[in-house]
Amino acid sequence: MREEPEVSCMRCRHHAITHELPFRYRCDALGFKSARLPCKDVLENSGLPCQYFAPRQPGDPPRSKA
Repeated sequence: MREEPEVSCMRCRHHAITHELPFRYRCDALGFKSARLPCKDVLENSGLPCQYFAPRQPGDPPRSKA
């Protein structure tokens, strides 16, 4: 049986940091910004871990946009 990776925005290829202080974290897969990690908002609102989680690949550059 294959072990599923723990969902964490910091290890997801869809996650980015913004320069907007009230909304520091962005999820490109779901298309929203948040004051906290988007995976926490998803879990709180749906009761499920984020279904769009995709682990970063080795060598993926850090991402940030305004």
